Amino acid sequence: MRGMVSDMRDSLLWLSHFRHFINELQQCWDGDSSGTATGAIEREEPQVTQFVYGYPTFSGKRNGDRVSATIDYFHHAVTTKMSRSDHVEMLCLSLKKPQQGFISLRDLEWFDNTLELMSTRWQTLTGDPVIDKLYFIEASTPANQAILALPEFHSLIKGLLPFSSIAFRVNGIHWSRPIETGAQLAVSLVESVWDGLASLARLIEQSSPTADSTSS
Repeated sequence: MRGMVSDMRDSLLWLSHFRHFINELQQCWDGDSSGTATGAIEREEPQVTQFVYGYPTFSGKRNGDRVSATIDYFHHAVTTKMSRSDHVEMLCLSLKKPQQGFISLRDLEWFDNTLELMSTRWQTLTGDPVIDKLYFIEASTPANQAILALPEFHSLIKGLLPFSSIAFRVNGIHWSRPIETGAQLAVSLVESVWDGLASLARLIEQSSPTADSTSS
């Protein structure tokens, strides 16, 4: 295990790009930008911690929501598409807003080996032909399944394309995408994903049975 971690640290393909991205992000959040006046950017608690494989993790608070950005590894055992190397780096963005139940969308090309072992009884369709063709979708509750059918949900999901996975979990919403170019590590692109995740969180909150009973 120690040797494997060492090998990974020797091949951090995007480390310099990611450090540059974090520096830009910190300057944006710490500086007197236009977002500060509107409340869009908060100076509260932006910080960088070290991830186990060597990539740093940025975390902070944006529009009142806690967000994070890091690079994580997915191994070739997950999918044959990754057989060209031992691992692939994925940009992982999170919105730390707890979700009820569980929803998962996984790119069929990136997770094909896993999906071959799964029964189709776990699969849920959204009714949108584009999303249903690209992703293996799971939803743990009838309320979650009802959210998948909403046109607003389809529109927000498409606004976050391309991605390899989105998971709505008890600890928040997590989005990932394989890094193919340093241009993907841009503040504007990452903040647009955080905005999309925040919009999804609001939609789910408004569509939950608890929200309906509260408003009635």
